Amino acid sequence: MESHPESPKEFSEIVDQHAHEWSPELVAQVEAIHAAREAVKAKHPELFSRLQKCFFEHDPIGINFEFNADEYDPEVGTVIPRLPDCQSQADVLVVVHEEFVRWFGAVTAGDASRYEKIAADVCRIWKKTLPGNTV
Repeated sequence: MESHPESPKEFSEIVDQHAHEWSPELVAQVEAIHAAREAVKAKHPELFSRLQKCFFEHDPIGINFEFNADEYDPEVGTVIPRLPDCQSQADVLVVVHEEFVRWFGAVTAGDASRYEKIAADVCRIWKKTLPGNTV
């Protein structure tokens, strides 16, 4: 299984490699998603790193092969911007589950109950990393 590119240069090379197969709209969409994730990572590096580790350790999708710690970067990159809207651990659970459904589809993501421990850890990590949040 191919892991996500780790640097913008590697990402750019992969996009260039597949650009002839993809529509210009898809290339633009992929680049925008990557840029948004990199912005989140730059704004919240410690939170991003801790949630990346959390998702990888819980591995709700079963893609932890011990060498691909960045596999959950897309999900981390879309969960973090939604956390400020959460008022409770239940809200965090909804956000985490919705993002996994978004990235993997409902069947692969499974039931929200699969994410209860992850949501609890996200809340704990969020409180520790960004004090002052209400969850």
